Amino acid sequence: MYGYQESMEAEGAEPEGVWEDSPECLAHYRGVYNDMMEKHGAETRLGSNINICRISLITENLAIAAHNPQCRSGILRKMLSEIWAAAERHRPELTLTDLANMFIKYSVNSTVMGTLRRGFNALLSKKGLWGSD
Repeated sequence: MYGYQESMEAEGAEPEGVWEDSPECLAHYRGVYNDMMEKHGAETRLGSNINICRISLITENLAIAAHNPQCRSGILRKMLSEIWAAAERHRPELTLTDLANMFIKYSVNSTVMGTLRRGFNALLSKKGLWGSD
């Protein structure tokens, strides 16, 4: 549903529909929020050193995908693409359809699962998530 286009950055641009911030801008604001949370010890008070802001982006998107069939495919395709890239895998990229078929046929091998696990963990630790680092 995110509709950012580079033309939105042009001075005086009037986008149709909702104005969207750039991926770099959103990553910056997540960093500001995270820095403030760390500065004030909010994560420590919650009994964890987990980056709340970083993980909330992923968990919110997974919740949307689980509850909204219209958004599911786009979110899962984007997440798989980011997981694949975070695992530093190069082409050919595993597609969502390929992965779904593997799960349906119970044919997901340990290499694919290892890549998905490694990529997801790398994605969770990525500073700028789905934008610039």
